[in-house]
Amino acid sequence: MFSPNEKYIVTEKEFELSYFREYPDHFILNPPYQRYAKAWQLAMKEQFLDSLLRGYYIPKIVLRKVKIDKDTMLYEVIDGQQRISAILEFFNPKSALKIPESLKDLGEEISGKKYGELSPEKRNWIDKRVFLKADVIINIEDKNNFEHLKIAADLFYRLQQGAPLTKIESYHAKLGSNVRNFVSFYADDNSFDYEKYSPIKENKDRHLFFKKIIDISNDRMQHLLLLTRFLMIEFSDGCTDVGGPKMEDFFIKTYPLKSKKDFIDKDFLNRKEIKNCLNLLNTLNQIYKDSSMIDEKNGVKYLRKDYYILSLYILLRHLKKYYVFEENEYKIFDKFSKEFYIRIIKNDQSDPNEIEILRFRENRQQSKDNLEIRDRIIRKAFFEKNKLTVKDQKRLFSESDRIEIYTRDKGICNFCLDEYLSQGLPKEEAENRSKVSWSEYNADHIIPWIIGEKTLVDRGQVLCKRHNSSKGRR
Repeated sequence: MFSPNEKYIVTEKEFELSYFREYPDHFILNPPYQRYAKAWQLAMKEQFLDSLLRGYYIPKIVLRKVKIDKDTMLYEVIDGQQRISAILEFFNPKSALKIPESLKDLGEEISGKKYGELSPEKRNWIDKRVFLKADVIINIEDKNNFEHLKIAADLFYRLQQGAPLTKIESYHAKLGSNVRNFVSFYADDNSFDYEKYSPIKENKDRHLFFKKIIDISNDRMQHLLLLTRFLMIEFSDGCTDVGGPKMEDFFIKTYPLKSKKDFIDKDFLNRKEIKNCLNLLNTLNQIYKDSSMIDEKNGVKYLRKDYYILSLYILLRHLKKYYVFEENEYKIFDKFSKEFYIRIIKNDQSDPNEIEILRFRENRQQSKDNLEIRDRIIRKAFFEKNKLTVKDQKRLFSESDRIEIYTRDKGICNFCLDEYLSQGLPKEEAENRSKVSWSEYNADHIIPWIIGEKTLVDRGQVLCKRHNSSKGRR
């Protein structure tokens, strides 16, 4: 006999409307797997109130009982956020929401009035005679049990199939994904306090690139979508298909969360692809942070099309990998990105490369071919006007180079030697104290490789590990 294991139990409950008025804090409207949705437009709220007060059929809301502590049990809203929000707004004396004029046939004394303007008799009728039905999920109420939360998130995901959610909004419900948690951590407007089990309206960990730099709304989680595509490029080490089924596999299946304690697996955060992505986001922030176009309401105006931002990311990735890219180059990149954006939106027939600009615009989709076509066009346009210093692709000294440098310098760390000599020690004693064992020695570029130095023996020096790690770009 077919008998699947039940992960939870569904019970039915009818809520008198007065419950929402008296206990609004009993409902967690924004659990971690749901976005902060924009409120319904006024017409939708009024239509809902019309149906509710007439006793018409309204789909049941879906709630999960969550035990916050030994004395407190709250209702997490899995489905019904907008319906409950409309009810709470109706009861709020500061709200402008009124009973719609469409209810005139029920009596002039209620239509067009706010809840507080109704007679005590009518308020009592709304409080006690109007109900909202709910399916309440029990048996998965432990707020500290991540498996319980995953079951609720999966239920939300299944309920939204066929609903007007974007792909990224449905993927956001998959809490068991390292990718999902990473992009939520760095790109979402909001966060969630799992200890208090309460939504946080401002995500303090959100990267400044998403918070201030780009001029794209995050109403439908476009920032999370963009960061996911950045990650897909890093994990593919270049242009790849960043849309459709490929994204779903990457977001949900490829890097599942293994830890039951951490929000993101530590080994996932330590991957070079993750570090490269964050490094590039930091560089993009540095490039544009002083733009005169940024204010409290707007990001950089030429960073408002996702396909263009993606192409700039790929271009910057290439430049940082093969060319010296410091503050002077930041200004070059900013100037180029502004000028190229004007070219792709202007449709200037006099542009000598209008055909290529047109091809760039026409390849706005997110397949690998589209990304590669845009990358070739934008890279060609960049180097037609700009010349950067090529890095020596041999970054590390070979074993024979290291032996030569160590022998030539007698194993003496030049920075240690300078420190001891500045303290007034005799040269011989300073040299003895500055000697580094072979196992502790680092072969270092005298002028940093990152700013264009070649990897040659006569341009290397002995440094101890302490001074090599603290030297940086100095």
